[in-house]
Amino acid sequence: MQQIHIKDLTLNAIIGVLEHERIKQQPIIIDISLECDLSLAAASDNLNDAVDYAHVCTVIESICTQNEFYLIEKLAQTIINQLLETFNSILGVDITIYKPQAIGNAKVGIQMTQAR
Repeated sequence: MQQIHIKDLTLNAIIGVLEHERIKQQPIIIDISLECDLSLAAASDNLNDAVDYAHVCTVIESICTQNEFYLIEKLAQTIINQLLETFNSILGVDITIYKPQAIGNAKVGIQMTQAR
């Protein structure tokens, strides 16, 4: 099986449990790997046979901008669920989400993996 990798997708979101996090958007950084069969796209050289990673990014951005979350775990699971629902050719998702402003001296994050 092959993978598509999207690294350092930086978006703004209302995410967190603290009062100031509920008012103002903050940056989040997303790394995602999508397990899928790329052989048909590799043979045809046709976007219709591929997972369109620009569309993947648009789906993720819509989730982040149209919703509010308390926990990055919930955001990660929401993204996973939506990608598996939207793209039949995605067989598995590995996602890491960082909140670089959560702690002053560290970039904290979570990782979740789910297969279809």
